[in-house]
Amino acid sequence: MQPSAVIRGRRLESVTVGKMPGRQVIIYDKRKAAIDKKAFFWFDVWGINRHTKPNVWRVELRAGKKELKERRLITTFADFECAIGDVYTDIAETVRYHEHHQTDSNVSRQTQHPLWDAAQATLQERLFAFRSGLCADQVREVFRDQQCEIYLQQTQGLMAGLSVAMGVPEAELVDFPRKLAGILARRITEPGNTFHESRERAEQRLHFIA
Repeated sequence: MQPSAVIRGRRLESVTVGKMPGRQVIIYDKRKAAIDKKAFFWFDVWGINRHTKPNVWRVELRAGKKELKERRLITTFADFECAIGDVYTDIAETVRYHEHHQTDSNVSRQTQHPLWDAAQATLQERLFAFRSGLCADQVREVFRDQQCEIYLQQTQGLMAGLSVAMGVPEAELVDFPRKLAGILARRITEPGNTFHESRERAEQRLHFIA
């Protein structure tokens, strides 16, 4: 898969790709940030001398409302635990940090920077238990099937009650769906019917699977 964004450079001090509330990748020198902010306790955590190098690179992958709720349908803590690994591994695949001064115009053949190799390997290892293995399109398809099943069950239950209220004999139930379809088709076209308004509300509510 070709990445949607490529970051290049060996001497990169900091970079931000993307905007919230969608997805965002931030890379910066955490050692420099700790020194600038006088947060020297970080060097005890890392076990290094703050007066010596190497630099400590920090990679932040951020997912906002559009990425979580609208694209991945993550709305609960249970959803989060099942799929957050998929979210971050996907971000790390579509946004990559490549070695500097590469001449091949096809980015899929270019060499990734070791920093990004390490980031992807860490995500694969540490977030493996929090992956469903489904891509965003597959998640939407599953949710769409679930919603269709819910509406079909509700419709079936309403039809059962309506058949009783309308006094439809047991022997005529086989033709009831066809007769009901004709009734509904006429009602939808009647002046003042609210079907289309209800559909518009449903489109707004289910826009992420429509």
